[in-house]
Amino acid sequence: MAGTKFKGMGFKVKWSGLDPNYGRRVEQAIINSMRKVGEQFINDARNESTYKDQTGNLRSSIGYFILKGDKVLHSDIYGKSTGMKAAIDTLKEIINRTRGKKRDTIRLIGVAGMNYASYVEAIGLNVITMQSMVAIESLDKQLKQLAKKTGREINTLSQGVSNLID
Repeated sequence: MAGTKFKGMGFKVKWSGLDPNYGRRVEQAIINSMRKVGEQFINDARNESTYKDQTGNLRSSIGYFILKGDKVLHSDIYGKSTGMKAAIDTLKEIINRTRGKKRDTIRLIGVAGMNYASYVEAIGLNVITMQSMVAIESLDKQLKQLAKKTGREINTLSQGVSNLID
């Protein structure tokens, strides 16, 4: 797992004073926004042409997960088994590192799970960094619109693009 490239974003909704049914609808709207952004992240990243993916494993390791605490609410990862396994292993590592710390936080995490993804980017080729920045901006904009529409505060925290290194 050394040097795995991953993208993570954390989002927290203040629930105080919200009717439980209304709170669930707001949460579902946040999850739906994350799914849309996650799908666009995958499409953009897999269509990236700055590098040649000789085995198909790097592009197959690109995916996203939506977590609430340690629970996976949604995931989208598909492709070659080696790439998929790398992405799933990255998810497990992220969950292990944050276990119990973010119980009420909904997170969108985009990954390029192959252990050489950070190397490919270090030599000047884009794997997920540009797509991650677009995802951050898009989701932030959507959540601000949702907050305005609902009259509720939605706090967002972007973790940017990071390398997960053991």
